[in-house]
Amino acid sequence: MKLAQTLWMVLADLWADRSRTALSLLTLTLMAMGYMILAGFAESVRLFSQQAADRRVLVMVERGVLDPMNSRIDAALVEEIRPWVEAEGAHVSPCQFRHMRIEGQLVQLRACPLEDWQPVHHLQLARGAWPAGGEVAITEGASRSTGWQIGDRLTIYGTSFTISGLVRASGTKFLTVWMALEDSRRLFEVPDRYQVVVIQAAPGVDAEKLSAAVEAHPSLAGRFDVMFLDALFNRYTEVVRGLLGVSQVLALAAITLVVLGSYQATRLSLEERSRSVAILRVAGFSEGQLHGLLQLRSLWMLTLAFLFGVVLAAGLLEFANRSTPLQVQSVQLEVRLTLLVLLSGYPLSLACAALGTWIS
Repeated sequence: MKLAQTLWMVLADLWADRSRTALSLLTLTLMAMGYMILAGFAESVRLFSQQAADRRVLVMVERGVLDPMNSRIDAALVEEIRPWVEAEGAHVSPCQFRHMRIEGQLVQLRACPLEDWQPVHHLQLARGAWPAGGEVAITEGASRSTGWQIGDRLTIYGTSFTISGLVRASGTKFLTVWMALEDSRRLFEVPDRYQVVVIQAAPGVDAEKLSAAVEAHPSLAGRFDVMFLDALFNRYTEVVRGLLGVSQVLALAAITLVVLGSYQATRLSLEERSRSVAILRVAGFSEGQLHGLLQLRSLWMLTLAFLFGVVLAAGLLEFANRSTPLQVQSVQLEVRLTLLVLLSGYPLSLACAALGTWIS
């Protein structure tokens, strides 16, 4: 039998048995969705934990604090160590940090001196302009997740601010509203307290020695942790490292359920249509040809279910990222389907569908 005739026969069979086909498609689609959501979460955590960080940038937070929002660093202490740190060949940038709901969206709010945004925090202006008084900037990730655009007004702690520009940032800064430090001091009425101090070593300065020296400073020893940004990433991802393994196992379990779905769909079809199968055998179809038709039928349904699952899972994740974003301590983790998830999931799904059909 020619391939075109075989494909036509399979499609005609699926249409003739459309009520059973629809039920089987629904089952397989739900299984594919479950796999893609779990695999997307696992891949997002893995990619986040592998981010490269600038090895010249150090972060100082209160000792033992995992969420920087709970850290407290007095402004007087920062001014006390500033001359000494700068004499060691580094730049000090104090920041106020909090995560809060703005216009119903859970985001980070970072307030740092405007002159440090580019050289220390590595922000790149994508569109618009750097903020002036009464203005803020947002990251492209925040814009995509919330729908905010340049010119929109955000009510922050009872005060209205205009979005003046979009900036590019990654990692822990992906979903962030950026504010000038002076505006934050006035808004929250905390002029003498920071949550984070960023220390950037000058080119040629040994950042590891600088980190040890700062941490051992008499005014800081035993009270504050000084670490590289990638160490801070590790602190964040340590919280979800266990979930990463669990989600990978669950994703594998979800994809193997396709074996059960394919088996059930084929088995029910054979039992309900045993007369049709007998007629094909009488008409001259060999057992191998019947197996091939059933396999092709199953693979067609799996392909359709996988496509439906991709669309539904992507829509569900987009909605979840906007309405109830996943937060790992102070970091917004955006869960999205990656090309790796799709390219690895589809052939694995086909293999599971073929196995289920063969068992039946």
